[in-house]
Amino acid sequence: MQLKNSVPVLYYHRVGTPDPAHLSVSVEEFDQQMNFLARRGYNVIGAETLYKWVRKEVVIRFPAVCITFDDGFIDNLVFAHPILQKYGFKAALFVATSLIRPELQKPASVHTDFNNAHTLARRGDFSHFLSASELYFMKNTSAWEIYPHSHRHDQIFISSEQTGVFPDTDNHWGILSAWDNPLSENAWPVYKRGAALVNCGYKANLLPGDIDYSCPAISHAGVVLHKETFAHYERRVKEDLQISLGIVQKMFPDNLPLMCWPWGRATPELERLASESGYLGAFRTDMGANIPGINPFYLRRFPVKKNGLARFALGLLLRSNSQLAHLYAMLRN
Repeated sequence: MQLKNSVPVLYYHRVGTPDPAHLSVSVEEFDQQMNFLARRGYNVIGAETLYKWVRKEVVIRFPAVCITFDDGFIDNLVFAHPILQKYGFKAALFVATSLIRPELQKPASVHTDFNNAHTLARRGDFSHFLSASELYFMKNTSAWEIYPHSHRHDQIFISSEQTGVFPDTDNHWGILSAWDNPLSENAWPVYKRGAALVNCGYKANLLPGDIDYSCPAISHAGVVLHKETFAHYERRVKEDLQISLGIVQKMFPDNLPLMCWPWGRATPELERLASESGYLGAFRTDMGANIPGINPFYLRRFPVKKNGLARFALGLLLRSNSQLAHLYAMLRN
Protein backbone atom coordinates (compact mmCIF):
# COMPACT_ATOMS: atom_id res chain seq x y z
CA MET A 1 0.00 0.00 0.00
CA GLN A 2 1.40 3.39 -0.99
CA LEU A 3 1.10 5.88 1.84
CA LYS A 4 0.14 9.40 0.84
CA ASN A 5 1.55 12.39 2.70
CA SER A 6 -0.59 14.25 5.21
CA VAL A 7 0.47 17.32 7.19
CA PRO A 8 -0.05 17.03 10.96
CA VAL A 9 -1.01 20.28 12.68
CA LEU A 10 0.13 20.61 16.31
CA TYR A 11 -2.29 22.38 18.60
CA TYR A 12 -1.07 24.19 21.73
CA HIS A 13 -2.52 26.75 24.12
CA ARG A 14 0.29 27.60 26.51
CA VAL A 15 3.92 26.89 27.38
CA GLY A 16 5.40 26.97 30.89
CA THR A 17 2.23 27.69 32.87
CA PRO A 18 0.51 25.88 35.76
CA ASP A 19 -1.91 23.81 33.70
CA PRO A 20 -2.22 20.11 32.79
CA ALA A 21 -0.95 18.80 29.46
CA HIS A 22 -3.13 19.88 26.51
CA LEU A 23 -3.64 23.32 28.07
CA SER A 24 0.09 23.76 28.66
CA VAL A 25 3.40 21.96 28.16
CA SER A 26 6.54 22.75 30.14
CA VAL A 27 9.27 24.91 28.64
CA GLU A 28 11.62 21.93 28.70
CA GLU A 29 9.17 19.65 26.92
CA PHE A 30 8.32 22.22 24.26
CA ASP A 31 12.05 22.64 23.59
CA GLN A 32 12.43 18.85 23.31
CA GLN A 33 9.53 18.65 20.88
CA MET A 34 10.90 21.41 18.67
CA ASN A 35 14.36 19.81 18.85
CA PHE A 36 12.81 16.51 17.69
CA LEU A 37 11.28 18.25 14.66
CA ALA A 38 14.63 19.86 13.84
CA ARG A 39 16.65 16.64 14.22
CA ARG A 40 14.20 14.66 12.09
CA GLY A 41 14.30 17.26 9.33
CA TYR A 42 10.65 18.36 9.50
CA ASN A 43 9.63 21.18 7.20
CA VAL A 44 7.76 23.49 9.60
CA ILE A 45 5.26 25.35 7.43
CA GLY A 46 2.89 28.19 8.27
CA ALA A 47 -0.90 28.06 8.21
CA GLU A 48 -0.94 30.06 4.97
CA THR A 49 1.33 27.53 3.25
CA LEU A 50 -0.81 24.64 4.53
CA TYR A 51 -3.94 26.31 3.18
CA LYS A 52 -2.30 26.85 -0.21
CA TRP A 53 -1.07 23.24 -0.27
CA VAL A 54 -4.52 21.73 0.37
CA ARG A 55 -5.79 24.09 -2.34
CA LYS A 56 -3.13 22.59 -4.68
CA GLU A 57 -1.52 25.99 -5.18
CA VAL A 58 1.99 25.13 -3.87
CA VAL A 59 4.32 22.16 -3.50
CA ILE A 60 5.99 21.47 -0.13
CA ARG A 61 8.82 19.27 1.12
CA PHE A 62 8.04 16.32 3.42
CA PRO A 63 7.99 15.43 6.23
CA ALA A 64 6.06 18.60 7.02
CA VAL A 65 4.28 19.90 10.10
CA CYS A 66 2.35 23.03 11.10
CA ILE A 67 2.46 24.51 14.63
CA THR A 68 -0.51 26.42 16.08
CA PHE A 69 -1.44 28.19 19.33
CA ASP A 70 -4.89 29.34 20.50
CA ASP A 71 -6.28 32.34 22.38
CA GLY A 72 -3.24 34.66 22.66
CA PHE A 73 -1.66 34.09 26.08
CA ILE A 74 1.33 36.19 27.16
CA ASP A 75 3.40 33.04 27.79
CA ASN A 76 3.39 32.38 24.03
CA LEU A 77 5.76 35.35 23.78
CA VAL A 78 7.65 34.81 27.05
CA PHE A 79 8.34 31.07 26.75
CA ALA A 80 7.37 29.70 23.31
CA HIS A 81 8.78 32.53 21.19
CA PRO A 82 12.48 32.13 22.14
CA ILE A 83 12.31 28.40 21.43
CA LEU A 84 10.70 28.91 18.03
CA GLN A 85 13.43 31.42 17.19
CA LYS A 86 16.11 29.03 18.47
CA TYR A 87 15.10 26.48 15.82
CA GLY A 88 14.06 28.93 13.12
CA PHE A 89 10.45 27.73 13.21
CA LYS A 90 7.17 29.52 12.52
CA ALA A 91 3.86 29.10 14.37
CA ALA A 92 0.33 30.34 13.74
CA LEU A 93 -1.30 32.16 16.65
CA PHE A 94 -5.11 32.34 16.66
CA VAL A 95 -6.12 35.33 18.78
CA ALA A 96 -9.52 35.88 20.38
CA THR A 97 -9.56 39.58 19.56
CA SER A 98 -11.72 40.71 22.51
CA LEU A 99 -8.95 39.39 24.79
CA ILE A 100 -6.16 41.56 23.35
CA ARG A 101 -4.66 43.36 26.35
CA PRO A 102 -4.97 47.18 26.43
CA GLU A 103 -1.56 48.83 26.11
CA LEU A 104 -1.92 50.65 29.44
CA GLN A 105 -2.53 47.37 31.29
CA LYS A 106 0.70 45.70 32.38
CA PRO A 107 1.30 42.01 31.61
CA ALA A 108 1.14 39.58 34.51
CA SER A 109 4.47 38.84 36.16
CA VAL A 110 3.20 35.55 37.62
CA HIS A 111 1.30 33.17 35.33
CA THR A 112 -2.01 31.80 36.57
CA ASP A 113 -3.94 28.78 35.37
CA PHE A 114 -5.99 28.70 32.16
CA ASN A 115 -9.45 28.94 33.73
CA ASN A 116 -8.48 31.77 36.06
CA ALA A 117 -6.77 33.72 33.26
CA HIS A 118 -9.95 33.60 31.17
CA THR A 119 -12.13 34.38 34.20
CA LEU A 120 -10.03 37.45 35.03
CA ALA A 121 -10.28 38.64 31.41
CA ARG A 122 -14.08 38.44 31.52
CA ARG A 123 -13.87 40.72 34.55
CA GLY A 124 -11.58 43.25 32.88
CA ASP A 125 -8.09 41.98 33.78
CA PHE A 126 -6.39 41.04 30.51
CA SER A 127 -2.90 40.78 32.03
CA HIS A 128 -2.43 37.15 30.98
CA PHE A 129 -3.04 37.91 27.30
CA LEU A 130 -0.97 39.61 24.61
CA SER A 131 -1.24 43.28 23.65
CA ALA A 132 -1.40 44.62 20.11
CA SER A 133 2.18 45.90 20.29
CA GLU A 134 3.38 42.45 21.38
CA LEU A 135 1.50 40.85 18.50
CA TYR A 136 3.18 43.30 16.08
CA PHE A 137 6.56 42.40 17.55
CA MET A 138 5.93 38.66 17.22
CA LYS A 139 4.72 38.96 13.63
CA ASN A 140 7.68 41.13 12.65
CA THR A 141 10.18 38.51 13.85
CA SER A 142 8.81 36.14 11.17
CA ALA A 143 8.34 33.47 13.85
CA TRP A 144 4.56 33.95 13.96
CA GLU A 145 1.50 34.31 11.78
CA ILE A 146 -1.45 36.00 13.50
CA TYR A 147 -5.05 35.00 12.72
CA PRO A 148 -8.51 35.40 14.31
CA HIS A 149 -9.95 32.94 16.81
CA SER A 150 -13.33 34.70 16.78
CA HIS A 151 -13.88 37.93 18.71
CA ARG A 152 -15.48 36.87 21.97
CA HIS A 153 -14.75 33.10 22.19
CA ASP A 154 -17.99 32.75 24.15
CA GLN A 155 -20.12 29.90 25.33
CA ILE A 156 -23.91 30.12 25.32
CA PHE A 157 -26.71 28.39 27.24
CA ILE A 158 -28.54 26.05 24.87
CA SER A 159 -31.38 24.87 27.11
CA SER A 160 -33.19 25.86 30.29
CA GLU A 161 -32.10 22.60 31.96
CA GLN A 162 -30.07 23.52 35.04
CA THR A 163 -26.85 21.52 35.39
CA GLY A 164 -25.11 23.17 38.33
CA VAL A 165 -24.33 26.34 40.24
CA PHE A 166 -21.54 28.84 39.60
CA PRO A 167 -19.02 28.78 41.28
CA ASP A 168 -20.01 26.10 43.77
CA THR A 169 -20.36 23.11 41.44
CA ASP A 170 -19.16 24.54 38.11
CA ASN A 171 -16.69 27.44 37.98
CA HIS A 172 -15.75 27.27 34.27
CA TRP A 173 -14.99 30.69 32.77
CA GLY A 174 -17.42 30.06 29.89
CA ILE A 175 -20.32 30.53 32.30
CA LEU A 176 -19.50 34.23 32.61
CA SER A 177 -19.76 34.63 28.83
CA ALA A 178 -22.96 32.55 28.72
CA TRP A 179 -24.61 34.90 31.23
CA ASP A 180 -23.14 37.83 29.27
CA ASN A 181 -22.50 39.36 32.68
CA PRO A 182 -19.41 39.63 34.93
CA LEU A 183 -21.29 37.86 37.76
CA SER A 184 -20.72 38.44 41.44
CA GLU A 185 -19.23 35.87 43.77
CA ASN A 186 -22.75 34.80 44.75
CA ALA A 187 -24.16 31.55 43.41
CA TRP A 188 -25.60 31.68 39.89
CA PRO A 189 -27.47 28.81 38.17
CA VAL A 190 -25.71 27.06 35.31
CA TYR A 191 -27.58 25.57 32.34
CA LYS A 192 -26.55 23.22 29.56
CA ARG A 193 -24.13 25.18 27.38
CA GLY A 194 -22.09 24.98 24.18
CA ALA A 195 -19.95 27.02 21.78
CA ALA A 196 -21.61 30.35 21.01
CA LEU A 197 -20.73 30.31 17.29
CA VAL A 198 -22.11 26.81 16.82
CA ASN A 199 -25.31 27.03 18.84
CA CYS A 200 -28.48 29.07 18.70
CA GLY A 201 -29.07 29.81 22.39
CA TYR A 202 -30.10 32.18 25.15
CA LYS A 203 -29.01 35.84 25.12
CA ALA A 204 -29.74 38.97 27.15
CA ASN A 205 -31.22 42.22 25.84
CA LEU A 206 -32.92 40.77 22.77
CA LEU A 207 -35.45 42.84 20.86
CA PRO A 208 -38.97 41.34 20.71
CA GLY A 209 -38.52 40.29 17.07
CA ASP A 210 -35.36 38.34 17.97
CA ILE A 211 -36.96 36.21 20.71
CA ASP A 212 -38.13 32.64 20.19
CA TYR A 213 -41.21 32.67 22.42
CA SER A 214 -41.70 28.91 22.10
CA CYS A 215 -38.88 28.43 24.65
CA PRO A 216 -39.07 29.53 28.31
CA ALA A 217 -36.84 32.41 29.42
CA ILE A 218 -34.00 32.01 31.92
CA SER A 219 -33.76 34.60 34.68
CA HIS A 220 -31.70 35.18 37.82
CA ALA A 221 -30.93 38.22 39.97
CA GLY A 222 -32.64 40.56 37.52
CA VAL A 223 -30.84 39.19 34.43
CA VAL A 224 -33.18 37.70 31.82
CA LEU A 225 -32.01 35.51 28.96
CA HIS A 226 -34.35 34.69 26.07
CA LYS A 227 -33.90 32.04 23.40
CA GLU A 228 -32.82 33.80 20.21
CA THR A 229 -34.33 33.20 16.80
CA PHE A 230 -32.22 31.58 14.11
CA ALA A 231 -32.13 34.88 12.21
CA HIS A 232 -30.63 36.58 15.27
CA TYR A 233 -28.13 33.73 15.64
CA GLU A 234 -26.92 34.28 12.07
CA ARG A 235 -26.54 38.04 12.58
CA ARG A 236 -24.75 37.56 15.91
CA VAL A 237 -22.31 35.04 14.50
CA LYS A 238 -21.50 37.08 11.40
CA GLU A 239 -20.96 40.18 13.52
CA ASP A 240 -18.47 38.33 15.74
CA LEU A 241 -16.63 36.82 12.76
CA GLN A 242 -16.46 40.14 10.93
CA ILE A 243 -15.22 42.06 13.98
CA SER A 244 -12.40 39.60 14.63
CA LEU A 245 -11.36 39.49 10.96
CA GLY A 246 -11.51 43.29 10.72
CA ILE A 247 -9.24 43.76 13.75
CA VAL A 248 -6.62 41.29 12.55
CA GLN A 249 -6.66 42.48 8.93
CA LYS A 250 -6.30 46.09 10.04
CA MET A 251 -3.21 45.05 12.02
CA PHE A 252 -1.83 42.67 9.39
CA PRO A 253 -3.34 43.53 5.99
CA ASP A 254 -1.20 41.00 4.11
CA ASN A 255 -2.68 38.05 6.03
CA LEU A 256 -4.86 35.49 4.33
CA PRO A 257 -8.30 35.49 6.03
CA LEU A 258 -7.94 32.19 7.89
CA MET A 259 -9.22 31.39 11.39
CA CYS A 260 -9.53 28.70 14.02
CA TRP A 261 -12.97 27.72 15.31
CA PRO A 262 -13.33 28.53 19.02
CA TRP A 263 -13.92 25.29 20.93
CA GLY A 264 -12.61 23.44 17.88
CA ARG A 265 -15.93 22.62 16.23
CA ALA A 266 -18.11 23.96 13.43
CA THR A 267 -21.18 23.08 11.40
CA PRO A 268 -21.88 23.49 7.67
CA GLU A 269 -24.02 26.50 8.63
CA LEU A 270 -21.11 28.09 10.51
CA GLU A 271 -18.78 27.39 7.59
CA ARG A 272 -21.25 29.21 5.31
CA LEU A 273 -21.44 32.20 7.66
CA ALA A 274 -17.65 32.35 7.88
CA SER A 275 -17.32 32.25 4.10
CA GLU A 276 -19.91 35.04 3.77
CA SER A 277 -17.93 37.02 6.36
CA GLY A 278 -14.79 36.92 4.22
CA TYR A 279 -12.86 33.89 5.49
CA LEU A 280 -11.17 31.40 3.17
CA GLY A 281 -10.49 28.55 5.58
CA ALA A 282 -10.51 27.43 9.20
CA PHE A 283 -8.85 24.99 11.58
CA ARG A 284 -10.64 22.65 13.97
CA THR A 285 -9.80 19.80 16.38
CA ASP A 286 -11.13 16.77 14.51
CA MET A 287 -8.93 13.79 13.74
CA GLY A 288 -8.12 12.83 10.18
CA ALA A 289 -5.77 13.75 7.35
CA ASN A 290 -4.81 17.10 5.87
CA ILE A 291 -4.37 16.39 2.15
CA PRO A 292 -4.84 18.31 -1.10
CA GLY A 293 -8.47 18.79 -2.08
CA ILE A 294 -10.05 18.72 1.39
CA ASN A 295 -12.53 21.32 2.59
CA PRO A 296 -10.37 24.33 3.61
CA PHE A 297 -12.82 25.05 6.45
CA TYR A 298 -12.04 21.57 7.84
CA LEU A 299 -8.29 21.67 8.47
CA ARG A 300 -7.54 19.10 11.18
CA ARG A 301 -5.36 19.62 14.25
CA PHE A 302 -4.35 17.41 17.15
CA PRO A 303 -3.68 18.61 20.69
CA VAL A 304 -0.30 17.93 22.24
CA LYS A 305 -1.75 16.54 25.45
CA LYS A 306 0.38 13.51 26.28
CA ASN A 307 3.65 13.81 28.17
CA GLY A 308 6.77 12.22 26.76
CA LEU A 309 8.65 12.50 23.49
CA ALA A 310 7.68 8.99 22.40
CA ARG A 311 3.97 9.93 22.47
CA PHE A 312 4.74 13.14 20.59
CA ALA A 313 6.58 11.17 17.89
CA LEU A 314 3.76 8.61 17.66
CA GLY A 315 1.18 11.38 17.25
CA LEU A 316 3.16 12.81 14.35
CA LEU A 317 3.56 9.38 12.73
CA LEU A 318 -0.15 8.59 12.92
CA ARG A 319 -1.02 11.85 11.16
CA SER A 320 1.79 12.08 8.62
CA ASN A 321 0.09 9.90 6.01
CA SER A 322 -3.52 9.92 4.95
CA GLN A 323 -4.33 6.23 5.37
CA LEU A 324 -3.01 5.99 8.92
CA ALA A 325 -4.66 9.29 9.86
CA HIS A 326 -8.06 8.13 8.56
CA LEU A 327 -7.71 4.70 10.19
CA TYR A 328 -6.75 6.20 13.55
CA ALA A 329 -9.69 8.61 13.37
CA MET A 330 -12.08 5.71 12.66
CA LEU A 331 -10.71 3.69 15.59
CA ARG A 332 -10.92 6.63 18.01
CA ASN A 333 -14.45 7.57 16.89
